[in-house]
Amino acid sequence: MEEQDPVSQREELAEEDTQPGKSIFDNGGVKTWLEQSGRLYLKRVGELSLIRRLTDSISLDLDIERACQYTLTILLDELNIANASIMFFDDERGGFVHRTAKGRDDQEASFYDDDHAFGGVYLREGEGIAGLVFRERQPLLITDTEVDERFRKDEKQTVQIGSLACLPLVVRGKGVGVLNLSHPDKGAINQEDIHGLTIVANQIAMLLDNASNYRKLQEINVDLEAKVRERTQHLEEANHELQEARSRLVRSETLRALGQMASGVAHDFNNILATITGNTQLLLAEVDDSQIRPRLKAIEMAAMDGAATIRRIQEFSRVKKSREVGPVDVNQVVRDVVMITSPLWKDERQRNGNAVEVLTRLGNVINVTGNAAELREVLTNMILNCLDALPKGGTIALSTWADEGSVSLAVADNGVGMAPEVRERVFEPFFTTKGPGNSGLGLSVAYGIVRRHEGEIAVESLPGEGTTFLIRLPRCATAAHAPEPVPQASPAARARVLVIDDEPAVRDVLAAMLEKAGHDVVSASRGREGIDVFHTATFDVVFTDLGMPDMSGFEVAAAVKQHSPTTAVVMITGWGKDLEIDKIKKDGVDLLICKPFDLIKVQNSVAEALRLGKTCQ
Repeated sequence: MEEQDPVSQREELAEEDTQPGKSIFDNGGVKTWLEQSGRLYLKRVGELSLIRRLTDSISLDLDIERACQYTLTILLDELNIANASIMFFDDERGGFVHRTAKGRDDQEASFYDDDHAFGGVYLREGEGIAGLVFRERQPLLITDTEVDERFRKDEKQTVQIGSLACLPLVVRGKGVGVLNLSHPDKGAINQEDIHGLTIVANQIAMLLDNASNYRKLQEINVDLEAKVRERTQHLEEANHELQEARSRLVRSETLRALGQMASGVAHDFNNILATITGNTQLLLAEVDDSQIRPRLKAIEMAAMDGAATIRRIQEFSRVKKSREVGPVDVNQVVRDVVMITSPLWKDERQRNGNAVEVLTRLGNVINVTGNAAELREVLTNMILNCLDALPKGGTIALSTWADEGSVSLAVADNGVGMAPEVRERVFEPFFTTKGPGNSGLGLSVAYGIVRRHEGEIAVESLPGEGTTFLIRLPRCATAAHAPEPVPQASPAARARVLVIDDEPAVRDVLAAMLEKAGHDVVSASRGREGIDVFHTATFDVVFTDLGMPDMSGFEVAAAVKQHSPTTAVVMITGWGKDLEIDKIKKDGVDLLICKPFDLIKVQNSVAEALRLGKTCQ
């Protein structure tokens, strides 16, 4: 509030005090004028003090309720009033109600909600004194409530009101409420007070509006903080999922790299095992000595065990589906595995006093596309893993259920569980926590089989809380059918056979096996050498290795077929079953034999090759 100069003060006094037939000089001259000027000066000083206190107090705390508390307390302190109240306008409801009130004898202001008797007094714009003041945006003074018809005493009114001032609270042209001031005595609030009270009301309106805006900002801030927390939680969850996906990708790439490396190692070992197995079987066919044959049998068994390990390594690295795939009844696979493994989890465990109970919970599921034998191997490896986790006995549960577009299997135990670092590496080949007696290939082979079936495999485990393996396989809509029987080869007639292999040991043992079966055999150490030999004579069957330095087995097959389409080509390989016979037939290959091969398989392959050769004539 700006201070007025003396001239303005004199004009204001003249305006306030001059009435018809009366002058301030008629009532004591200069003395009276000085008294009135002093009184006006003190009033203006009081107004400035009031505004300063309001500004200082409310600016220290922008909470709307405390701001109202400070406002009413200061008004009762500074002004000659007995009661004060503030009514706020509700834009949504189109009216306003009492929200806070305080009397001179009250310790604190009272705050009301809509259900309170006093707070429930609801007025619309234009209704009652407060509604009229709010609509007109002008203060209203009632010096005597008993004679002024505009004042109507409410039954809920608990305070004595003799005089009343009601002032609009306006901010930037918008009404936000009204300020009510009252005194029990008539005339205690008069017209001289209205000018200062209007300035005070405007200041209060601005201060309370700031407090209201501050509350809104606080509410917005709380809402923003909640949204930030929610968004942060979502980001943390997304980051966790991203880290999980990254871990799965790293694990998958690691396993793929290990698989590629293992596949190359397996090829070299298959060549070695082919030599050992072939020579051992040739010796067994010739030797009758009762002391030598058991040793030869031990060598053959060790070689075949080694071949089985190599096949498991190749199963891990292979990502193509097996040739023999079709609809598979998953529930029947579970039943078969439970029966096959029963000597391990039932008979042996009961004999040792560490009984294991196997439960099956089989849902109504349709077939999946896959290879039943491979899926049996997956579940067998998992049951063996569960048994290792139940040294003192326990329970293994196998469950199946249908998911959207897939069939899920779970193999769970209540055993010792796994630590997180073990769980992360459980599908790595050769990783084991069971000592040197375990190869560490069981679960890695299971991983490779499930991947080859275009499925997913995961493990959940905590130390002391057991382990659950989860498998999801794509389902098919066709009914299961029995696999076609493998045709049996007839005894082979004498044949001329060409053997091409760059590995001398493999070449020699294969030639010896064929000669043992009564065939005429010619050998060549390279692909080009073999083709040259083939052009100089007639051969019924050609055995060729896949990988050779100068020519591949496919190039040899193409050259043979070009010269003699009726000659059967048998490809021998140490790469396992990665090659699919239906595809390689297009390259001129009629049969495929994987190393290490045995004597019966070689002899039967000649018979089958001769049959195929006749069908081409």
